[in-house]
Amino acid sequence: MKGESAKSKKRVLVTGAGRGIGRAIALALVQEGYLVSGCARTRSELEETAALSQNQIRTAQIDVSQPGQVEQWIAKETSSANDPWGLVTAAGIHGAIGPFLDTQWEEWKSATEVNLYGTAIAVQSFARELVRRKTPGRIVLLSGGGATRAIENMTAYCASKSAVVRFGETMAEELRPFGISVNSIAPGAVNTALTQTIVQAGPEKSGKALYESALKQTRGPGVPVDKAASLVSYLMSEVSAPVSGRLIAAVWDDWAHLHENKTILESSDYYKLRRHIPPDEAVK
Repeated sequence: MKGESAKSKKRVLVTGAGRGIGRAIALALVQEGYLVSGCARTRSELEETAALSQNQIRTAQIDVSQPGQVEQWIAKETSSANDPWGLVTAAGIHGAIGPFLDTQWEEWKSATEVNLYGTAIAVQSFARELVRRKTPGRIVLLSGGGATRAIENMTAYCASKSAVVRFGETMAEELRPFGISVNSIAPGAVNTALTQTIVQAGPEKSGKALYESALKQTRGPGVPVDKAASLVSYLMSEVSAPVSGRLIAAVWDDWAHLHENKTILESSDYYKLRRHIPPDEAVK
């Protein structure tokens, strides 16, 4: 098929490809016919990812919070004759869990270093390469529930993930003239190692409501990880070009048809982070 042939020449880079949602996305993109490069901090996890892809995923041990490592990796993976096309920033951590007043600063800021700085470093390096080549592309950022609602005892996660979404909205505007789309996705309540950290922290640190919710989630199947992977595949496609600067929920949004509503999207704040202003009579 012509479309499959075109895909096979496009390379997509995935951070956090060693486990969980990042691994599922990397494997799904391979199945879609893309050339995939994945990075993570843990070598053993990367080796498992590569094996699951029958060694079709090219892997590298990288700490996304270290600019030099990220820049070298992206330069290497985009230097081949194959066209660089997409970036998925799936590397992320919960960071400090517990009341902010009882949290050590170094532990708290680690979430910002991985979730926000790690995302920004990768986006800057990758987008620079696309602009240099004068080629279009796709960038997908991993958000989460902490971006759109306050979660008690998870200030580091909520603050960093909210920043990721607004960063994505801003980059969408800056990169629009170059034909590069930037979107954030919320994968839903997927059972991952991050969910286990909430349970392991216990109700004293996580808070009773969050702990019980996470515990209940781990006892069930959770949201299938392929929901997020399918959404990423859609956002990597040629047809999704009109969709940019949005926060899209893999589970709840009818995302498969977003590109059909280009005029509505361009004239609205749908699927964006915004402040709701009440009518005058509601605040008198």
